[in-house]
Amino acid sequence: WAEALLEVSTRLYKKLNNVDELIIKLLKVLSESQIKNLILNVLRQHPNTPFYSGNPAFYLLSHTPYSWDKEISQAVISSIKSHFEIHKQVNSWQFASALEKLSAKIALSMYPEAAEILKIEESDNIHKSVIEAIDKFLATLKFRYDMKETLSIM
Repeated sequence: WAEALLEVSTRLYKKLNNVDELIIKLLKVLSESQIKNLILNVLRQHPNTPFYSGNPAFYLLSHTPYSWDKEISQAVISSIKSHFEIHKQVNSWQFASALEKLSAKIALSMYPEAAEILKIEESDNIHKSVIEAIDKFLATLKFRYDMKETLSIM
């Protein structure tokens, strides 16, 4: 039942006040594999727009109670790439805010791949705010990646 509620969560979000708390409670009812499947299904349904609060993927990704595995991380990185390729000149604080939150959940092992996939060339004609959001996302991910590497050496 929790999974069904989370799948139709877009309608729920518009009706409820304390959505974040509800989502966190519903996610606690599900197993990690159920959450993973749910997130992947929602990302497949909305591959280019998981960064807007009207999209259920945004809330699911933001409130997952653990770091994502490689499969979810790859799907998110692909969604980020698709998003900025489609919305090159859109100045979106919501996109930047979402990336800031999501950089804390992505699998650390994905940093090298994310840095390569999300590389932006000057010729891409991407809005400055989007470039800054991607740079901040990658810097946070790199910091986490470097910290893990440093701690594993010690």
